[in-house]
Amino acid sequence: MTEPVRLPLIGDDTDDPLLQALFDRTRTSPHGRIPNLYRTLGHSPEMLDAWITFAWSLRADPVTPRSLRELVIVRIATIIGSAYELAAHRPMALDAGCGEAQVEQIGNWQARAELYADDELAALAVADRIATGDAIDPDEWSSLRSHFDERACVEIALTASFYVCVGRILDALAVPLETDR
Repeated sequence: MTEPVRLPLIGDDTDDPLLQALFDRTRTSPHGRIPNLYRTLGHSPEMLDAWITFAWSLRADPVTPRSLRELVIVRIATIIGSAYELAAHRPMALDAGCGEAQVEQIGNWQARAELYADDELAALAVADRIATGDAIDPDEWSSLRSHFDERACVEIALTASFYVCVGRILDALAVPLETDR
């Protein structure tokens, strides 16, 4: 059962100049539209501004492959049960070059390890620990480090952690899925 929306979605136009600038920026981005998450977070324009700055830097400035980050995001969304995040990032994962079987089997990645490269397996193991809040096993971290330098390890950990946050805020605010997906 879907929860009722907790905050109204903000429409395309607003009297708040910061929020209007953020919405305009989002419309001209590769997204081309204002997601419902932003229409909800827009009730606090300063927080939305900080959110976009952080989220977009994770997307635009990394050294790790987009396909790897999308696998991590889809895995996080699967673990925490975020329908919105899954609906948004499954197509992004495919567009980034992830295999359809990789995306479909992400919930069972350990048993389907043959679908994933060794670096992807290492990142998924760490992502699982971040999503569940369990301590990262030293062997799992060692495996991650054998594939990635320090910057990439930070990116993977930040991506996993941020998308746990994304899923939690989507749930906390009961943000509805876009109807135009």
